[in-house]
Amino acid sequence: MEVIQLEALGFQTIGNRRLISNNEPLPQNGNVMILDTNVIKDISSFYYGNKRKHDNDLYILTKYIRRQMKSTQHSFGPCGLCYELGLSELCLSRDDSVNYSLFRPYGSAICKVLTAPNDEYMNIFENHTGATYNVDDSQDMSIANTIGRETIYLPIFYGSLLHLLFIRSDKKNRGKDPIELFKQHYEWKQEELGFVSAYPTLLALYQLVGKDGTGDKKQYRGKTRNLTKLDPQQIKHPNDLAKCTWNAAWDIYLSYRVSFLIKMAKLLGYFAGQHTHSQLF
Repeated sequence: MEVIQLEALGFQTIGNRRLISNNEPLPQNGNVMILDTNVIKDISSFYYGNKRKHDNDLYILTKYIRRQMKSTQHSFGPCGLCYELGLSELCLSRDDSVNYSLFRPYGSAICKVLTAPNDEYMNIFENHTGATYNVDDSQDMSIANTIGRETIYLPIFYGSLLHLLFIRSDKKNRGKDPIELFKQHYEWKQEELGFVSAYPTLLALYQLVGKDGTGDKKQYRGKTRNLTKLDPQQIKHPNDLAKCTWNAAWDIYLSYRVSFLIKMAKLLGYFAGQHTHSQLF
């Protein structure tokens, strides 16, 4: 398993957005680029916005992304520009329902802005009247398949983290042996989920058994607990815990997918004789 530590990644600000790269210094071209939910919302809001004003930061950002797309071998897709993962996070609710009315226009805006010919792309940012979206539900089955593909392991992450955060927030577990709590958690995943994933398991190990301290190598528990953002004082109802877990599951799942996409791109790059870089907005 390849663990990506953000502290070791390269950073750059492009169009007022932070670009994270797995290479330092930043490469000119990345083989994999993943769009975050905020970038997707910003592009879509501008594209459909009424009385919109020229957004120079967004223009710089989209221009950079368009240039990166041309440098990838696969354009859109898991080994080129990956926007469907962020779009799935925006449109998939915890009860497994899909907001198709959001996915359709957002996906359309991303494709239009990032693939339009240069003259049409320039017109999008010079035109003060937002675009309109004509509802087309003929692709809903394809959308459902896309979300299913992008989130295939998300239920495992969510179930595992829900049990972990329940253990941490349960007052009955205060003072108990951390190793016994981890064993309890691990056995629960084997019996109830029937699947043990490395990322959530390592997270549980560090959060329950990890050590705190002043040295970087000793701060496993504090750093990993920041990932789940659990505040027991804010958990007043089971739904509060579920909501916190759902957000944490997406954060951890994104880390997993970044690592997975890097490996895929490396494999394809190996056969093509190329070096591989990944970038995340």
